[in-house]
Order: sequence, then C-alpha cells, then structure tokens
Amino acid sequence: MARTDDFKRLKEEVHNMYNGRMDLVHQTKRDWKKDLENFHNETTDRRNEISQLRNQVSSLLANFNAQDKERASGIADLRAATQAFVADCTKGSKARAKDVANLDVANLLAGFSARDKERTKEVEDLKAETAKLIAGFKREREEAAAAWKDLLATMASVSKVAPKKEAVAAEEVVPGEPMPKPKRKKKKEKSPGVSDKETKILSVIKDNPDGMTLPQIAYVMGVAFVTITRDVKKLLADGLIKKEENQYFPV
Repeated sequence: MARTDDFKRLKEEVHNMYNGRMDLVHQTKRDWKKDLENFHNETTDRRNEISQLRNQVSSLLANFNAQDKERASGIADLRAATQAFVADCTKGSKARAKDVANLDVANLLAGFSARDKERTKEVEDLKAETAKLIAGFKREREEAAAAWKDLLATMASVSKVAPKKEAVAAEEVVPGEPMPKPKRKKKKEKSPGVSDKETKILSVIKDNPDGMTLPQIAYVMGVAFVTITRDVKKLLADGLIKKEENQYFPV
C-alpha cells in the first residue's frame, strides 16, 4: 500500500513537472510572438521614415531644378535683349555704337556664369549628402537584417534544447519509505535597478535633450536598433525617459 502511494505521489510530481515545462514553452512562444510583432512595427516605422526622407529629397531637387530652369530662361532672355540692343546700336548713329562699346556685357555674362557655377556646386553637394544618407540607411538596414538572422538562430537553438530530467538513483530507494524528490535548481534572481545598456541609453538621450529617434540612439551607441528596443520600452515604463511622436527625450 505504501508503495502504491509512493508511485501515486511520483506520478503527480512528474505530471506537475510536465505541466510546468509546457507552461514555460507556451510562455516562450508568446514572448517570441511579441518580439516579432515589435520588430515588425519598428521595421514599418523605419520604412515610413525612409519614404518621408525620399519625398523631401525629391521635393528639394525639384525646387533646385525649377530654379535652374528659371535662371537659364533669364539668361536666355538677357542674351536675346542684348543681341537686339546691339543690332539697334549698329543700325543707329555713332553715339549709339559708342554706348554699345561701353556696355560691359562680358562682365555681366561672366557674373551670371559664376552664379551658375555656384548653384551647380550646391546641387553637387546636395547630391553627395543625399548619397551619404542613403548609404547610411542601407548600412542600418543591413545591420537590422543581421540582427534578425541572429535572433532567428537564437530561437532555433533554444527550441532544440530539451529539458533535463533529474533521475533518482536506484540504490537510494528503500522499500517501505517514500522515494526522494528530485532536486530542483534554484533560479538566479536578477539584480534590481538599471542595466549597463539602459545606463548608456539614458546617457545618450541626456546628451541630446532636443530629442532623438530610436535609429539615432542606436547609431550613436554603434549597435542595431532592434537590440535596444526592449531596453528603451523598459525605460519608458519606468518613467526615466519620455516619448513624443518618434523621438525620445530625457525626463
């Protein structure tokens, strides 16, 4: 009878251990799903920012092109007027011809040419700066892709790890006595407070009180933005920073 009771208790303990493991598996799945949703939301925000930047750059280039066309039209009109004026002077008296000779058209055209060169240089500088911005966004996208691959690899490795079962040695079982319970390892308690990464994030935000976006914070820290998303949300929840639109500010 005692042996039957022991086996019943052992059965209940094994059943409880199994239920605990299954609860842990379900919780892990829910955490993965939440992390994937957060990553998708951050990717959508980044795409929207890139789209807005492209629209702004396109608008700026269009304005420069319109101004260049207006300047070219003005130069063409000036040349036509100068040619007509020269023709009138040629047909007129010597005094008109003298006035035409005194007219410094070359210097005037040279001034317009110099301004056109300056405007062309500004356009080239803008194109170079735009190329740098696009290169930076490509680099950040590659870093995000690498972080995503690392996350998938970690998830795959965690899913392959089987839970270790603690067995009771046969020589320790004494007839008529209850079987000893398997020893469970105590979970290590996490130290309360702010982590080193959260401290660095707070320092970066405090050094930029005018506000920073999540990609800008990650760029200053030299990491991918997906690796600090959870830490930033924890700082928001703790009230150490605040968020307005897509920017984060110190409290």
